[in-house]
Amino acid sequence: NVAYFDTALKDELIERNRLLDRLPQALADDEFKMYLQPKVDMETRGVIGAEALVRWEHPELGFVSPAQFIPLFEREGCIYDVDRAIWEKACAFIGSRRRRGLPVFPLSVNVARADLYEPDLVESLCDMAKRHGVRPGELHLEVLERAWAKDSQTACEAFGRLRECGFPIEMDDFGTGESSLALLADLPVDVLKLDRAFVNRVLEGPRSLGIIRCIIELARTLGMSVVAEGVETEEQQDALVSLGCRFAQGFLYYKPQAAETFRDLAVPLEPPFAK
Repeated sequence: NVAYFDTALKDELIERNRLLDRLPQALADDEFKMYLQPKVDMETRGVIGAEALVRWEHPELGFVSPAQFIPLFEREGCIYDVDRAIWEKACAFIGSRRRRGLPVFPLSVNVARADLYEPDLVESLCDMAKRHGVRPGELHLEVLERAWAKDSQTACEAFGRLRECGFPIEMDDFGTGESSLALLADLPVDVLKLDRAFVNRVLEGPRSLGIIRCIIELARTLGMSVVAEGVETEEQQDALVSLGCRFAQGFLYYKPQAAETFRDLAVPLEPPFAK
């Protein structure tokens, strides 16, 4: 194949290198911020947890989309440093609420596939949790379904050890990857996050409803909970509840917001992911 180098490719290369060159200083200057999107019990609308998301507040470029820098850092092998920064913030958030006497709800943080190959992964997470007084079950670890399919043995070994340390494991974007049902039976997973692609089709007809119902029943059989992602309408919520799905996150309830917005949130909380 032949590709002609043009202005668009040049601009893309310059922007990519600009972000990569900024990374060490961005970490030092605390430019990566933690945003939270709560998870709710659809039956009570109570907050039962939240997902921690990363946002980059660049001093010159302003808000940099995660879709722009996360794939770049993953390709270049430097996502681990960014993930560690958010894990630290999540543990500090939980510890702060406990010290102030506020209800503590679990936070889930994202773990990139490349993170699984870091030799100090388990030690780092355990150390963070211990320093901030995070108790077992209060920090959930999310990994994309495709990460399991690419190297299931490495993923199973890493998350198996983390699970033994008290970290519940969530499989993100379930239903859109390449994992098989046989693999699912052996994975150390506590929560399946139903991809928004399924949620968007929940009102399309009996076939879509049947597939979602089977996933929910399968998860229940395997001792897993289900969280529906991307719920945006009351109709979607009602359909999911009728199928036996109790937990969700989406714009119907909360958009991702800066952690400070939820720092003083004091609401009655249900036991997390009760089946």
